[in-house]
Amino acid sequence: MRLGLLADIHEAVEPLRAAVHELRARQFDAFVVLGDVLESGERVDEAVEILADLPGVGVWGNHDLGLCGEVPASMRTRFSSRALEYFARLRPWVDLAGSRFQHVDPHLDPEKLEDLWRFSTSEERVAGLRRCSHSRVFMGHHHRMGSLHPRGSDRLERGASLSVSGR
Repeated sequence: MRLGLLADIHEAVEPLRAAVHELRARQFDAFVVLGDVLESGERVDEAVEILADLPGVGVWGNHDLGLCGEVPASMRTRFSSRALEYFARLRPWVDLAGSRFQHVDPHLDPEKLEDLWRFSTSEERVAGLRRCSHSRVFMGHHHRMGSLHPRGSDRLERGASLSVSGR
C-alpha cells in the first residue's frame, strides 16, 4: 500500500490542495495526516473539506488537541459540526504495517499536552528511536523533511522524495 503523508497543514489550504492533487496523481492508495491541521480556525472548514473524505487515517498535533476528545462547549460553538467530526476521528498515534505514525517523536507521549509542545534535540530523538519497537516512525511537528535513524540524520531539500527502507 502506498501512503501519502500530510503534516503540519496549519490551514494552508492552497498548498494542501496541491499536495493532495500531486499525491493522487502519483496513485497513492491512502493518506496519513500527521497532525496540526488547525492554526487560527479561520480556514479550518476548507482544510477539513479537503481532508475529511480522503481514504486513510490521521493523528492529532499540538494545535489540534483542543478539538480532539472531549471538546468544551465554548469550542463546539466556534467550529462547524463537520470540523468537529473530523477532529474526533484523529488519534494520538496510528500503527500500520510495522510503522508508527504520530505528530511528535516516538519517545514522547502524544496524549500529554506538555509532550505535544516539546521539541526534542537530535540526541534525544536518536536515543528514542533506539528504544522504539517499530521499524519505521513517521512524524510531523518539526516542519521539515528528513530521515533519521540510530546512526544519524539527513535533512532533505524541499521537493526531494524520501525512500524508506527497514532498519
